[in-house]
Amino acid sequence: MIFPLAIDESALRTQILRTAQDQFFAHGFSKVTTDELAGALGISKKTLYQQFSSKDEMIRESIYLMRNEMVTEINGIVEDPQADFVEKLRSLMTAIGRKVCRMQRPFLDDLRRKMPELWKEIEDYRRERILTVFERLIAEGSQRGMLRKDVDTRLFVMMFFTIITNMINPTVLSDLPYTLGQVFQTFIRVMMEGVLTDEARQRYQDDGSLSIE
Repeated sequence: MIFPLAIDESALRTQILRTAQDQFFAHGFSKVTTDELAGALGISKKTLYQQFSSKDEMIRESIYLMRNEMVTEINGIVEDPQADFVEKLRSLMTAIGRKVCRMQRPFLDDLRRKMPELWKEIEDYRRERILTVFERLIAEGSQRGMLRKDVDTRLFVMMFFTIITNMINPTVLSDLPYTLGQVFQTFIRVMMEGVLTDEARQRYQDDGSLSIE
């Protein structure tokens, strides 16, 4: 993509971050150079550094962009007055799955090893914000009689968060001959279909497999 000289600075910055996301998440940021990013964008390396002072800043900002977009998306799903619980649940799992599965093993390994403070920041944010939204949705499902009465919803939410956290741990993934998408889809099917009532489970199954890859 070649940018005109008069391009809006904000648009250029956002495009850089989106390209950085694609490259970093797929290959790991240690293997992607700023020369390669500039080339993919059709801009000079000088222009790149006019927008970001360092590669580390691009890594952080690309993650923050995805994080903010994800929170906006899942809040919109849970607060949608036109959707019922099962529709919200499927949409939420699809949204989370698509975001999580963009981050491939090389990126997760780079993040954990080389930027541990950012890794921890992401985990803390996920616990404080995304888990809160999920808790609200599960509480709604319980109130509407969509969850089995013998399931402790607080325990279920805790289990869900713990498994998701371990699922994106590169140390765990390295021992599995599956993609992150395959792991996520299997986990969601087992967890969600196990906690739903017969009626809700049938509706959830009728919609087919999650489309996250």
